[in-house]
Amino acid sequence: MKFNGFRCEEENNRMHYREANIKKFVTRAAWAPGAGEYLRDCIDIFEEYGWDWCYHAFREWEGWSVEREGLNWRGLLPSADNQRKQALLKGFKSK
Repeated sequence: MKFNGFRCEEENNRMHYREANIKKFVTRAAWAPGAGEYLRDCIDIFEEYGWDWCYHAFREWEGWSVEREGLNWRGLLPSADNQRKQALLKGFKSK
């Protein structure tokens, strides 16, 4: 899968984080294709290496909120459930 021209498959993320030893990550906007998969991949990688992680700016901007969904920033609507929220909840439950 590509996001803004960049590869974002799990293995590519794994290589990036392992090489950079990064323990934080940037989320994808609510309308970005594969945003839920990206969060799930990042969390899986951090858990695999035993790294602590958190979801920063939970309600700081609606585009990052897992409580919103839409096709662009102007059309975000409340969302009780979506792939991004499921990825975070699964990650929190694994702690």
